Order: sequence, then C-alpha cells, then structure tokens
Amino acid sequence: MNRLKISLLAVLIIPVLSDAAATGEVKAPPPVPGYTRNLLSPSIDGLKEKVLYYASKNPGKKPLLIFLHGAGGHKADIRTVQSLFAKGFSRNNLVCNVVRPQSEKGWPAGSIDQLLDYMIANHDIDERRIYVAGYSMGGAGT
Repeated sequence: MNRLKISLLAVLIIPVLSDAAATGEVKAPPPVPGYTRNLLSPSIDGLKEKVLYYASKNPGKKPLLIFLHGAGGHKADIRTVQSLFAKGFSRNNLVCNVVRPQSEKGWPAGSIDQLLDYMIANHDIDERRIYVAGYSMGGAGT
C-alpha cells in the first residue's frame, strides 16, 4: 500500500516540477506587508551578483540588518528567497531594512564592508543602527 502511495505521489509531483523547469518560471515569494522586495546588483567581489533587499516603506532613515546565510545558503535561488526577518518585523510593527547577500566561499570582511558602504550610500540607512546576524558559516562571518 505504501509503494502505491509513493508511486502515485511521484506521478502527481514530477510533471509539476518538470513543467516549471521547462518554462523557466521563477515563483517569487508572497509580499511582506510594509516592505518592498528588491534584488540589488552592487558588484562586490566575494559576493554573488544579486543581493536580496527588503526595504521598509516607512519614511526616514531606518536600521539595517545584514543577514549572512550558512554554508548551504549559496545554493538557494535568490529570486525565490523570502526574509523571515522582514516577515517578523512586519508582524510585530517593527521597522528595519533587511539585506541578504550570498557567498559561496565564506564571508570576507572586505566584502561585507563594501556592501555596508553601498547600502549607506544608496538607501535610507541609520548608520547608528546597523546589525549583522548569521548562522553556521554566516555566524562566523559576523
């Protein structure tokens, strides 16, 4: 009976996966209330081309959270990633911009410094309230 369920599940799921792959569709995550989701291209050595940025819609300068992923996070398609931090801030009526870069080989300090300079120069960031968080390899990058 279990083999039948597994076979049936495979028959139902595999065509769906192959259709999405064949069309090249990318399913963006649902919007986060109070935030605008952007893909930035800051051209920073040591980071992948695209950087995920959730900008609070509140006016004025805002704090910035730089979130560094763990060792496996570089494999995620940044176009489909959602920031759980932005969701949490939104749910609790907190205001904080969130940026999530991607790196394949650790977090070089110079790259994070360049990203920070880019964010301050191009976005409404309160320079007195900048935070860096991460887990696993990302924790080492903090």
